[in-house]
Amino acid sequence: MDKGEKLLIFLALVVVGALLFSSVPALAGENPRRGKSLAEARQALEQQLRGVPGFVGIAHSKERGEITVFVENEQARGIAPQRFEGYPVRVEVTGKIQALATQVAEPTTAVSGDTKGEVRPLVGGISLSAYVTKGRTLYLYAGTLGMVTYNDKILSNAHVIAMEPGTHKFLNMGTPIIQPGTLDGGRLANRAGELEAYIPIVFGPGGQNYADAAIGSIDGGVSASPGEQYRLDEQGNRNDYNISGTATVDVGHTLRKSGRTTGVTTGAVVHTNASVWVWYGSQRAYFVDQIAVAQTDWSFAAPGDSGSAVDKGGQFVGLVFAGSEAAIFINKAEHIIAGLGIAVEPVVPPTLKSITVTPETATIAVGESQQFTVIGIYDDGSERDLTEEVEWASSDESIATIDERGVATGVAGGEVTITATLDDLVGEASLTVEPAPEVTEISATIIHSTSWWQNPNFWRASVTVLVIKVGTEAPVEGAKVTGTWNGASVSGFTDSRGEVTLSSNKIRRNVSSVTFRVVAVEAEGYLWDEKAEEKVILRPQRRAVSFSQ
Repeated sequence: MDKGEKLLIFLALVVVGALLFSSVPALAGENPRRGKSLAEARQALEQQLRGVPGFVGIAHSKERGEITVFVENEQARGIAPQRFEGYPVRVEVTGKIQALATQVAEPTTAVSGDTKGEVRPLVGGISLSAYVTKGRTLYLYAGTLGMVTYNDKILSNAHVIAMEPGTHKFLNMGTPIIQPGTLDGGRLANRAGELEAYIPIVFGPGGQNYADAAIGSIDGGVSASPGEQYRLDEQGNRNDYNISGTATVDVGHTLRKSGRTTGVTTGAVVHTNASVWVWYGSQRAYFVDQIAVAQTDWSFAAPGDSGSAVDKGGQFVGLVFAGSEAAIFINKAEHIIAGLGIAVEPVVPPTLKSITVTPETATIAVGESQQFTVIGIYDDGSERDLTEEVEWASSDESIATIDERGVATGVAGGEVTITATLDDLVGEASLTVEPAPEVTEISATIIHSTSWWQNPNFWRASVTVLVIKVGTEAPVEGAKVTGTWNGASVSGFTDSRGEVTLSSNKIRRNVSSVTFRVVAVEAEGYLWDEKAEEKVILRPQRRAVSFSQ
């Protein structure tokens, strides 16, 4: 073999080796061009196909390294390429995906009518609808009560209890919810509650939705069993099961549901990240991040099963909301819980960690009152007013008392500790009661009076009032003395001798006398007005007359 032949063989081996090496990642489902990731490629293909006729939805599988495109019929298979961005593309014919409230003929696989009658207590898996009328026409339709939540709400699809049947129009809050649904004979006499909240659905090309879900309140007097799901055993006896908590799923997991139409069924997960177009009458909405279960001839869910709660091993997975004979789609629990704030497991009340009395310190006078309050602080960071739930106490009731509402009243001067107790928790505050001012008995006496001519036509008069403490006879300085001269008011303050002189205004010549009356004396916090001290003063002679009492 000459050198030329050897060179050709070497080059051939290099080419074959390169081809073999380049095929390895493709066989593993990876992108041989090291471009977009699988999720990125799926997203790009989704954007290309979303508005194409015949396109129903899309998903991708990391395990298989492929993209799955859902199409409406066999004729639409050609809208999807065999490979995209280096990843294989598989096509599944699902048919048209519709919301599954029953307004059409039920499949032959429908179970007996036990789920379609009135069931009390309310449980999951039974017939339900809103009570909707248009003029004198009553809409006849039904879906499924998914579950009674652990915070006492009726959970189902929005298109079962929050939307006008077969349309994209939402109902008013407070719309009655009927169990069984109107298709199954339910009327207002079967009212179970009313619409309280729903997750809005955006219809049309630009919409992106995560859940078709709504809740209703439960009427007073209507019994309900949170988490319980309707099930009959082989003998037709009730053998219910419970849902509590949440679970996530993977491809291949077996799921269970209890529904109005097909009862309790199971099915296997085929996709966990599906996006799909769903028809509501003449309008459609695009839903993302959905779970898909494959079925044959409505084997997992059928029209009328909309709203059914889906579980894995007794843990909430989501709600059935749409599908076809070939596939059922399920809203994930995480989107439903986040959108509606429901509890899907027993609610554990927060633990009270401490109590605080406010105000921490206060001062009142004898006879005055002070409102104390107690705030409880819980382990979840929440706070609550516990003022009327604690036991109140005063360390000395001779100084201050406190009632069951936290109102303290001063009795005598001093300081007390106000204590609030709840179970083994204690909160305290300090209360100071200022003593009442000492009551001083005083006496006011007119000790001197005089009158004089101011001019030939007018004369004037004055009195001197002495204010003393009874018993000690000590003069009271700064006492305010108020009196009247024939009804005209005048006042003044006593000096260091306890005396104050109060003069009249001018008095006409023809008035023969004037009367002074002590009306009130205010001194050292004491108001003296128990009796009147009076003095009648005569008109003076031509010469000023002065006399003492």
